[in-house]
Amino acid sequence: MKINSAPFLKFFNFSPWLKWHLGLLFELRYWYRWIRTEGLEWPEDFKFLCDPNSRLQPRFLSLLRAPIGSTVRILDVGAGPLTFIGKCWEGRTVQVIAVDPLAKAYNLLCKMYQIRPPVRTTFAHAENLVGLFPPNYFDLVYGRNSIDHTLNPFLAIQQMIAVVKPDCFVFLQHFVKEGERSGYAGLHQWNFFANNGDFFLNNPRKKVDLTRELKEIGEVNCQFEGKWLNAKIRKK
Repeated sequence: MKINSAPFLKFFNFSPWLKWHLGLLFELRYWYRWIRTEGLEWPEDFKFLCDPNSRLQPRFLSLLRAPIGSTVRILDVGAGPLTFIGKCWEGRTVQVIAVDPLAKAYNLLCKMYQIRPPVRTTFAHAENLVGLFPPNYFDLVYGRNSIDHTLNPFLAIQQMIAVVKPDCFVFLQHFVKEGERSGYAGLHQWNFFANNGDFFLNNPRKKVDLTRELKEIGEVNCQFEGKWLNAKIRKK
């Protein structure tokens, strides 16, 4: 989820719920341009995401322990029209499930432009994963530039932890304080940031120390990677 709706929406005193739903329209407009132009200025990324033989990236391999011959299940939350996750790992079967609240619209766009996603995105809100998947089901749960765009990121993270297997990881990869930078408009109503190694979520109304709040169910580790904040939560 990438579009910045701040220039239009930040001047209006809408409720968070209405801001979020208006933000979906801007999000859909971005992905319409992205699909129509086959990746905007990132054509190589587009080719990778469309490739059913794309290899599972090292950042994911480092979080997985799967012997040869095993099946690995990975959930991409807020995946957009084409999941970022690679599809192949030598000697293993990789099953990627991609979910997004705009899944129906994304699939119509792909059909319109004759794009065949290797993994078709299905409808789900991040705050309701346990209503769709069994507990302790996935070997890895991932969210990239998406969980801070939900209405309730804390609940979304709790749901992600619920459906990942014990001793496995929820991996969150987001820009630092995107809500603040975007004027808390549209989908950008929350910030993720780290302070002294601890993981935080906030907006002008609320602040949550995620490291402390999740300590009973997960061990949190934060690292910076360029413009990204990577938070890895190992389920206890």
